[in-house]
Amino acid sequence: MEIHAKLLDFDGRPVVLSIARDITDRKRLEQALMREATTDPLTGIRNRRQFFVDAEREMGRATRYGRPLTVLMLDLDRFKRINDRFGHHAGDAVLLGCVQACQQSLRDTDILGRLGGEEFAAVLLETDLDDALAAAERLRRAVEEMAVPFGGQTLRCTVSIGMALRGPGDAALDDILRRADSALYSAKEAGRNRVMLARATNGGMEDQNRRWSSGGVPRNG
Repeated sequence: MEIHAKLLDFDGRPVVLSIARDITDRKRLEQALMREATTDPLTGIRNRRQFFVDAEREMGRATRYGRPLTVLMLDLDRFKRINDRFGHHAGDAVLLGCVQACQQSLRDTDILGRLGGEEFAAVLLETDLDDALAAAERLRRAVEEMAVPFGGQTLRCTVSIGMALRGPGDAALDDILRRADSALYSAKEAGRNRVMLARATNGGMEDQNRRWSSGGVPRNG
Protein backbone atom coordinates (compact mmCIF):
# COMPACT_ATOMS: atom_id res chain seq x y z
CA MET A 1 0.00 0.00 0.00
CA GLU A 2 1.01 3.59 -0.59
CA ILE A 3 -0.48 6.11 1.85
CA HIS A 4 -0.39 9.88 1.61
CA ALA A 5 -1.58 12.01 4.53
CA LYS A 6 -1.99 15.74 4.98
CA LEU A 7 -2.98 17.82 8.01
CA LEU A 8 -5.86 20.23 7.25
CA ASP A 9 -7.93 22.78 9.11
CA PHE A 10 -11.66 22.04 8.98
CA ASP A 11 -13.88 24.65 10.63
CA GLY A 12 -11.14 25.41 13.10
CA ARG A 13 -10.46 21.79 13.92
CA PRO A 14 -7.37 19.82 12.76
CA VAL A 15 -8.16 16.86 10.54
CA VAL A 16 -6.00 14.44 8.61
CA LEU A 17 -6.84 13.64 5.00
CA SER A 18 -5.42 10.27 3.98
CA ILE A 19 -5.37 8.57 0.59
CA ALA A 20 -4.47 4.87 0.35
CA ARG A 21 -3.57 3.24 -2.95
CA ASP A 22 -2.95 -0.41 -3.78
CA ILE A 23 0.43 -0.53 -5.56
CA THR A 24 0.78 -4.33 -5.77
CA ASP A 25 0.89 -4.36 -9.57
CA ARG A 26 3.49 -1.58 -9.65
CA LYS A 27 5.72 -3.40 -7.17
CA ARG A 28 5.45 -6.61 -9.17
CA LEU A 29 6.49 -4.74 -12.29
CA GLU A 30 9.43 -3.13 -10.48
CA GLN A 31 10.59 -6.52 -9.20
CA ALA A 32 10.29 -8.04 -12.67
CA LEU A 33 12.31 -5.20 -14.19
CA MET A 34 14.95 -5.60 -11.47
CA ARG A 35 15.24 -9.33 -12.15
CA GLU A 36 15.54 -8.66 -15.87
CA ALA A 37 18.28 -6.09 -15.30
CA THR A 38 20.36 -8.18 -12.88
CA THR A 39 19.92 -11.87 -13.75
CA ASP A 40 20.82 -14.07 -16.67
CA PRO A 41 17.54 -15.06 -18.36
CA LEU A 42 18.56 -18.68 -18.96
CA THR A 43 20.26 -19.69 -15.73
CA GLY A 44 18.77 -17.24 -13.23
CA ILE A 45 22.15 -16.34 -11.74
CA ARG A 46 23.78 -12.90 -11.92
CA ASN A 47 24.30 -11.52 -15.39
CA ARG A 48 27.61 -9.95 -16.38
CA ARG A 49 26.66 -6.47 -15.21
CA GLN A 50 25.41 -7.55 -11.78
CA PHE A 51 28.35 -9.87 -11.24
CA PHE A 52 30.76 -6.97 -11.64
CA VAL A 53 28.66 -4.74 -9.38
CA ASP A 54 28.73 -7.30 -6.57
CA ALA A 55 32.31 -8.39 -7.18
CA GLU A 56 33.63 -4.82 -7.17
CA ARG A 57 31.84 -4.20 -3.88
CA GLU A 58 33.44 -7.23 -2.24
CA MET A 59 36.81 -6.39 -3.74
CA GLY A 60 36.63 -2.99 -2.10
CA ARG A 61 35.69 -4.51 1.24
CA ALA A 62 38.47 -7.10 1.07
CA THR A 63 41.04 -4.44 0.18
CA ARG A 64 39.84 -2.07 2.88
CA TYR A 65 39.99 -4.65 5.68
CA GLY A 66 42.81 -6.81 4.34
CA ARG A 67 40.65 -9.90 3.91
CA PRO A 68 41.32 -12.85 1.54
CA LEU A 69 39.39 -13.07 -1.72
CA THR A 70 39.66 -15.49 -4.65
CA VAL A 71 38.39 -15.21 -8.22
CA LEU A 72 37.57 -18.24 -10.38
CA MET A 73 37.12 -18.03 -14.14
CA LEU A 74 35.27 -21.04 -15.56
CA ASP A 75 34.73 -22.17 -19.13
CA LEU A 76 32.93 -25.33 -20.24
CA ASP A 77 35.15 -27.59 -22.32
CA ARG A 78 34.29 -28.20 -25.98
CA PHE A 79 30.82 -26.78 -25.43
CA LYS A 80 30.42 -26.01 -29.14
CA ARG A 81 30.45 -29.74 -29.89
CA ILE A 82 27.34 -30.21 -27.77
CA ASN A 83 25.50 -27.44 -29.61
CA ASP A 84 26.61 -28.72 -33.00
CA ARG A 85 25.71 -32.34 -32.29
CA PHE A 86 22.54 -32.04 -30.22
CA GLY A 87 21.31 -28.48 -30.83
CA HIS A 88 21.11 -25.32 -28.77
CA HIS A 89 18.35 -26.64 -26.51
CA ALA A 90 20.76 -29.37 -25.41
CA GLY A 91 23.40 -26.73 -24.85
CA ASP A 92 20.98 -24.77 -22.68
CA ALA A 93 20.26 -27.89 -20.63
CA VAL A 94 24.00 -28.42 -20.06
CA LEU A 95 24.45 -24.78 -19.02
CA LEU A 96 21.64 -25.15 -16.50
CA GLY A 97 23.16 -28.37 -15.19
CA CYS A 98 26.52 -26.68 -14.83
CA VAL A 99 25.03 -23.78 -12.87
CA GLN A 100 23.20 -26.16 -10.55
CA ALA A 101 26.44 -28.08 -9.94
CA CYS A 102 28.25 -24.81 -9.20
CA GLN A 103 25.55 -23.60 -6.83
CA GLN A 104 25.67 -26.89 -4.91
CA SER A 105 29.45 -26.65 -4.61
CA LEU A 106 29.70 -22.98 -3.66
CA ARG A 107 28.51 -21.23 -0.51
CA ASP A 108 25.51 -18.90 -0.51
CA THR A 109 27.87 -16.00 0.26
CA ASP A 110 30.01 -16.61 -2.83
CA ILE A 111 29.27 -14.58 -5.96
CA LEU A 112 28.50 -16.56 -9.13
CA GLY A 113 27.74 -14.97 -12.48
CA ARG A 114 27.46 -15.80 -16.17
CA LEU A 115 29.76 -13.58 -18.19
CA GLY A 116 28.49 -14.80 -21.55
CA GLY A 117 28.11 -17.99 -23.57
CA GLU A 118 29.68 -20.86 -21.63
CA GLU A 119 31.91 -18.62 -19.52
CA PHE A 120 31.25 -18.06 -15.82
CA ALA A 121 33.04 -16.42 -12.92
CA ALA A 122 32.89 -16.79 -9.16
CA VAL A 123 34.23 -14.72 -6.28
CA LEU A 124 34.97 -16.68 -3.12
CA LEU A 125 34.81 -14.48 -0.04
CA GLU A 126 37.03 -14.93 3.01
CA THR A 127 38.87 -17.76 1.24
CA ASP A 128 42.60 -18.38 1.54
CA LEU A 129 44.78 -20.46 -0.79
CA ASP A 130 44.11 -23.93 0.64
CA ASP A 131 40.36 -23.42 0.93
CA ALA A 132 40.20 -21.87 -2.55
CA LEU A 133 42.04 -24.80 -4.13
CA ALA A 134 39.73 -27.25 -2.40
CA ALA A 135 36.63 -25.29 -3.48
CA ALA A 136 37.78 -25.06 -7.10
CA GLU A 137 38.55 -28.76 -7.26
CA ARG A 138 35.19 -29.58 -5.67
CA LEU A 139 33.48 -27.45 -8.30
CA ARG A 140 35.44 -29.03 -11.16
CA ARG A 141 34.55 -32.50 -9.96
CA ALA A 142 30.86 -31.61 -9.55
CA VAL A 143 30.63 -30.49 -13.18
CA GLU A 144 32.52 -33.57 -14.39
CA GLU A 145 30.16 -35.86 -12.50
CA MET A 146 26.91 -34.17 -13.52
CA ALA A 147 24.63 -36.08 -15.89
CA VAL A 148 22.14 -34.01 -17.89
CA PRO A 149 19.17 -35.94 -19.33
CA PHE A 150 18.11 -34.71 -22.76
CA GLY A 151 16.03 -36.40 -25.43
CA GLY A 152 16.53 -39.86 -24.01
CA GLN A 153 20.29 -39.37 -23.75
CA THR A 154 22.68 -38.34 -21.00
CA LEU A 155 24.88 -35.35 -21.75
CA ARG A 156 28.14 -34.72 -19.93
CA CYS A 157 30.64 -31.93 -19.87
CA THR A 158 33.78 -30.81 -18.07
CA VAL A 159 35.04 -27.40 -17.03
CA SER A 160 38.41 -25.64 -17.03
CA ILE A 161 39.06 -23.24 -14.16
CA GLY A 162 41.56 -20.44 -13.74
CA MET A 163 42.10 -19.20 -10.19
CA ALA A 164 43.74 -16.10 -8.74
CA LEU A 165 43.96 -14.76 -5.20
CA ARG A 166 43.83 -11.12 -4.21
CA GLY A 167 47.34 -9.92 -3.52
CA PRO A 168 48.95 -6.74 -2.21
CA GLY A 169 49.63 -5.57 -5.76
CA ASP A 170 46.00 -5.83 -6.88
CA ALA A 171 44.59 -2.33 -7.10
CA ALA A 172 41.31 -3.34 -8.76
CA LEU A 173 39.17 -6.38 -9.51
CA ASP A 174 40.37 -6.32 -13.12
CA ASP A 175 43.90 -7.12 -11.91
CA ILE A 176 42.74 -10.41 -10.39
CA LEU A 177 40.42 -11.21 -13.28
CA ARG A 178 43.23 -10.86 -15.80
CA ARG A 179 45.40 -13.31 -13.88
CA ALA A 180 42.52 -15.75 -13.44
CA ASP A 181 41.72 -15.50 -17.16
CA SER A 182 45.34 -16.19 -18.04
CA ALA A 183 45.31 -19.24 -15.78
CA LEU A 184 42.08 -20.39 -17.46
CA TYR A 185 43.78 -20.16 -20.85
CA SER A 186 46.66 -22.24 -19.50
CA ALA A 187 44.20 -24.84 -18.20
CA LYS A 188 42.76 -25.13 -21.70
CA GLU A 189 46.22 -25.43 -23.22
CA ALA A 190 47.23 -28.09 -20.69
CA GLY A 191 44.38 -30.40 -21.69
CA ARG A 192 41.21 -28.97 -20.11
CA ASN A 193 39.19 -30.32 -17.17
CA ARG A 194 41.58 -28.93 -14.58
CA VAL A 195 42.22 -26.09 -12.17
CA MET A 196 45.17 -23.79 -12.76
CA LEU A 197 46.49 -21.33 -10.22
CA ALA A 198 47.81 -17.98 -11.45
CA ARG A 199 51.02 -16.36 -10.35
CA ALA A 200 50.83 -14.45 -7.08
CA THR A 201 51.32 -10.71 -7.26
CA ASN A 202 54.43 -10.95 -5.09
CA GLY A 203 55.97 -13.37 -7.58
CA GLY A 204 57.12 -15.85 -4.96
CA MET A 205 54.22 -17.44 -3.14
CA GLU A 206 52.75 -19.34 -6.09
CA ASP A 207 54.22 -20.75 -9.28
CA GLN A 208 53.10 -19.36 -12.61
CA ASN A 209 49.90 -21.13 -13.67
CA ARG A 210 50.64 -24.09 -11.40
CA ARG A 211 48.49 -27.10 -12.20
CA TRP A 212 46.41 -28.20 -9.25
CA SER A 213 44.12 -30.92 -10.51
CA SER A 214 43.11 -32.87 -13.55
CA GLY A 215 40.18 -35.10 -14.25
CA GLY A 216 41.93 -36.90 -17.08
CA VAL A 217 40.64 -36.90 -20.62
CA PRO A 218 37.44 -34.85 -20.90
CA ARG A 219 34.30 -36.63 -21.99
CA ASN A 220 32.54 -35.03 -24.94
CA GLY A 221 28.82 -35.09 -25.64
